[in-house]
Amino acid sequence: MVAGARVIEVPRTAGVPSAPVIIGLHGLGGSAENFAQVWSGFTPAAEIDVIEGFEVAGDGHAWFSWPPGTSDEELVTAIDAAERKLWPVIAELAHGRRAIIVGYSQGAMLTFALAARHPEAIAGAVAIAGRLPPALWPQRAGAPIDAIHGTADRVIDIEAGRAVIEAFRAVGGPAEMHEFSGVGHTLTGPMRDVLYARVAARL
Repeated sequence: MVAGARVIEVPRTAGVPSAPVIIGLHGLGGSAENFAQVWSGFTPAAEIDVIEGFEVAGDGHAWFSWPPGTSDEELVTAIDAAERKLWPVIAELAHGRRAIIVGYSQGAMLTFALAARHPEAIAGAVAIAGRLPPALWPQRAGAPIDAIHGTADRVIDIEAGRAVIEAFRAVGGPAEMHEFSGVGHTLTGPMRDVLYARVAARL
């Protein structure tokens, strides 16, 4: 346990002590173990820590409650509370190093929020199939961020992801959108290749 959260360190060769630590955030109903598998083909030496969501959701975990019919105002409150609880965990894992945040779905929503709020402490972020309500968009240049999203996503529409990237660009932050035609709410092999490339570039 780290700052009250369950964390799994992905077994691998540790990177340079001063290099950024990679932080993984799973999606709704996921687990730290499952999201750790995302890194099975990542070859650069690095410390990778996967944090488990704070709430039980079915057989897995979630970062916050998001029932059908949740308003954007309610979603803002939920994301804000989860981010404030999550950041001390990341700070303790980083031990003064910068972090690279990678999140999927609900984890991507938090990734966007973290990149907006902690640009000085985050070396880069990758949000996979995520969105962020406008009330949480960055007010100043955020951390460098990449969004990976399928054009056929029926859970979180790609237009919502595009809007967040434009919001990061509008305040001067480096932000790139990587779109995958016909792909739904998932992480495919080609998407993973982009993820690996973007994370390796930030190390």
